[in-house]
Amino acid sequence: MLFFKKDGSHEPSFDEQLLTISVEVKRYLISKGATKEDAEDAVQNTFYKMLILTDDLSPRTIRAWFYRVAMNNLIDMKRREKTGKRLVKQVFDADDSSQKLDVNWLERDQLVQLLTELKEEYREILMLKYYYELSYEEIGTVLNYSEHNVRTLLYRARKAARILLEEEDK
Repeated sequence: MLFFKKDGSHEPSFDEQLLTISVEVKRYLISKGATKEDAEDAVQNTFYKMLILTDDLSPRTIRAWFYRVAMNNLIDMKRREKTGKRLVKQVFDADDSSQKLDVNWLERDQLVQLLTELKEEYREILMLKYYYELSYEEIGTVLNYSEHNVRTLLYRARKAARILLEEEDK
């Protein structure tokens, strides 16, 4: 069901929002090193948990909750498999055209190179903020950080990226 605003645009229904979030989360999990099948399983398990907790969830926080629970589901799955593989991988794969950023101040190849040179923690928080467009509060929920810590970490990540860019220009 679509709700139309006075200007003629529509507000997505709750189902449409959930579908959009599930696609985002699946991509996020894949970018963190999950196989497509594992990401789909984690998202499916998250939907199941959401159905159980429907009364306790707020529409305002559902997006961050979904990211956090899906990531926890994936971690649990990996633990059970006992593969010993590293769960978190490089944020970008230069050959993966499905993960494009619309960044006009930096070419994609430069961005990939820049991110690979940053600390894992900085790569992850920059991805959540600028690629997945999560708010500070949502990032805090996903990473289990306070909003203040998220802001501080983003500041440091941007500063580190700026320093790397300046070094490349020399």
